[in-house]
Amino acid sequence: MRGVSFSNSPIEAVHKIVKQYLRYFKPQNLTELKKCIECINNDYNNREHGALKGLTPLEAYANKEPLDFKAQIKNARGNRVKENRNYCCVTCQ
Repeated sequence: MRGVSFSNSPIEAVHKIVKQYLRYFKPQNLTELKKCIECINNDYNNREHGALKGLTPLEAYANKEPLDFKAQIKNARGNRVKENRNYCCVTCQ
């Protein structure tokens, strides 16, 4: 959109997630809804998110250092290639 200096898409993404939780839990009254929202909030804020490089939203908000898995991924890839090269299936033996 032209002339708009901000986007509300981040909050819309959160709304989408909340709706998914509500469809799953199906609260039947206000008391259940309040418990459900509390559960959603707790789960969402304490779950690691890939977009936050392994941090929870609360850790990211507190400016905790993001996790760096680059070295582990590189090592795992190298080990996997090495194992695949050394593996002989029953048919090939």
